[in-house]
Amino acid sequence: MISLTLLQTVVLAGGTVHSMSAPGPHPEATMVADILLENGRITALGPDLEAPAGALVIDVSGRHLVPGLIDGLAHFDREMDPLYIDAGVTFLRDLGGDMSRLLAERLPAARDEARGPSLMICGAVLDGPQPATTEAVILAEVAHVDGKLPQMKALGVDFLSFHLGLTPDIWRATLTRAAALELPVWGPLPPGTTLAEVAQSGQAGLLYLDGFLLPGEAWDTVDGALLAERAASIGPGADVLKASGDPAPGPGLAVVPVIGLLARLLSDPGPDAPILSMLAPHYAWAWEQERRAPRPGTEAAARALDTQLQLLAALDQAGVPLVPGSGSPHPWLLPGEGLLTELLLWVRAGLAPARVLYHATAGAAEVLSLTDRGRLTVGHVADILVLEEDPTVKLSALANPELVILRGQLIDREERQATLAELRDEQARRRVALAEPLEVPEPTLPEGDLVLAGRVETSGFGTRLSGERFAVLRTLDGGLAWVSHVRTPAAVFDDERNLTLDQRTREGSLQAFDLSLTTGGHTLTVSGRKLGSVFSVERRLDGVFVDNNAAREPVAFVDAGSITGSMLLARRSTELPTYALTFDDMDPVISRWRINYTDDGRLVAATDQGGLTAGFAADGRPAFSVRLQGNDKLDCRVLEASAFGGAGVPLEAGRVWSGFEEGAPDSTRGEEAGPDDAGNVELPADESAAGKASGRAGKTDGGVPGGVASGDGDGDEHPSGAAAGGDG
Repeated sequence: MISLTLLQTVVLAGGTVHSMSAPGPHPEATMVADILLENGRITALGPDLEAPAGALVIDVSGRHLVPGLIDGLAHFDREMDPLYIDAGVTFLRDLGGDMSRLLAERLPAARDEARGPSLMICGAVLDGPQPATTEAVILAEVAHVDGKLPQMKALGVDFLSFHLGLTPDIWRATLTRAAALELPVWGPLPPGTTLAEVAQSGQAGLLYLDGFLLPGEAWDTVDGALLAERAASIGPGADVLKASGDPAPGPGLAVVPVIGLLARLLSDPGPDAPILSMLAPHYAWAWEQERRAPRPGTEAAARALDTQLQLLAALDQAGVPLVPGSGSPHPWLLPGEGLLTELLLWVRAGLAPARVLYHATAGAAEVLSLTDRGRLTVGHVADILVLEEDPTVKLSALANPELVILRGQLIDREERQATLAELRDEQARRRVALAEPLEVPEPTLPEGDLVLAGRVETSGFGTRLSGERFAVLRTLDGGLAWVSHVRTPAAVFDDERNLTLDQRTREGSLQAFDLSLTTGGHTLTVSGRKLGSVFSVERRLDGVFVDNNAAREPVAFVDAGSITGSMLLARRSTELPTYALTFDDMDPVISRWRINYTDDGRLVAATDQGGLTAGFAADGRPAFSVRLQGNDKLDCRVLEASAFGGAGVPLEAGRVWSGFEEGAPDSTRGEEAGPDDAGNVELPADESAAGKASGRAGKTDGGVPGGVASGDGDGDEHPSGAAAGGDG
């Protein structure tokens, strides 16, 4: 087994080197040569190189050497690094996730420690209100563009990516501001725009092929000749129409097709597919749910796939810059292997294997401005695949490389298989751990009379995410203390997370709170105190002062992944907005809630980030809570709750869920409760233009410390205004 974790001088001797210096099987781009690797880079290339003293010489005669593969569209997850490396993917472009995590993982030291692909990141994806993911940066109005994009530039993102939630005017403002910041912008065809407009807009690239369809067209019935014309219209030098109707030269819009998204619908891996053992439980659940979902007819899907393949060939023929992307880990698009599947589809479309390999290496590097990757040439990063067959003749030769060289580190098959076995074993351990009872410490109780207490668990993606114990006490000053302890086990994340929260209210107003989040050997504390009309918020990391922020909105509760948040929200006015203090990577943010009640007494609440529905007993005991975050749904199941025979914290009659049985034992059963028979949540509409106004307590964008919410809301946009309501 060859394994060089520390960089060493290496000579790869006598292999056939495919430098990828030209987009095809050009003789000058292929030679039998030696390659000298020093400090993670190629320092010499040529026949019969003299090996430096102490160098490791590896005979690769009869083997084919190509650059490591570049995946132009994926969503990074550190635990999937071994899958990418095993498939020879040495560079990954992430299309949006947790900003702070991605910035940390992109660091060279982090990538070397994980032995995973290098990263290009957009940080968080841009989206409009009600975003597809809670990790999005919300651009609800044009004014937000100038406020948020420079922040992202300052943090060091490599490019920008957006979802379909951007309105045309916000999209145009984004392109203008991004150009000034020298940040390329990638995304799908924005609603309300045309392919011609996007092609001449300055947008760097188009994600997916759906932008080539006109409204009302479908992939299985559209005329392929029309698609070919549209492909030619965005090729380099082609005339595209401005919004005014005047022709203008096309700027060379690049495209990431991701044809595998459609092709996967034509195969059924069957139940208990072996690959699921490599995935974390929440991924495995999502993949299996996708497999069981209704699918389009096989004939229609096959026609649609053929049409997309024809369009791909037309795009390549027109000279449109193409970047292969796997879409991993979208269900049944396996990290690493998914890119090879995509590349083989390109061959099926009629592109020569050498041409496809060029797109996945040097071509992608050129489009993405990776000046030292994608080619085997002196000065470039030493990302190299050693193969037993010629991939420019048979592209499937890329599968299972004999040797993967990652930034100068040598990783052979035996080591890669051992790493994959470790990954499989770790996922098995996680599944066992998640099935075990979750013990949660009791929260620390202040002095006072205990009036309510209970225990809940939050699940999502088919997996238990966290457990919580909560209590409500009437304090000596006549106010209420809402305390909780939320535990997220290490089986969910890499490290166990423990969050404690103590919120003090008096006469319906939040007076103070203390929050503590411990994970990874560090403790972050956030404390807030109401000082007149301002809420002062102080943060400390491991006891060291970080900063102090001021919130001028009337903060009603802290949204930090505790059921107590929805319990406090249930007490707010339906006539006026409610403001909550939430967190974006633990930076304090004000979110604006809109609440309502259904005829059966269910609380329905929403922010620009999503919403929740919940049910309560007359004494304030929670019966259930369902949280919507982007496309995700989190169910908070009440395991036990008690008012100890007393009045608890009473709610008005119209706020009591009729599904709660008053004569039932002094506990609730969350599995019997729900938003409605179909599991749907109807969120209240924001009828006020003020709901789009901007403000902040530190910075913008909503989030939950620890990353898992178990029953309350998050968001980011908020106007000035008053809140009303009481503790009861």
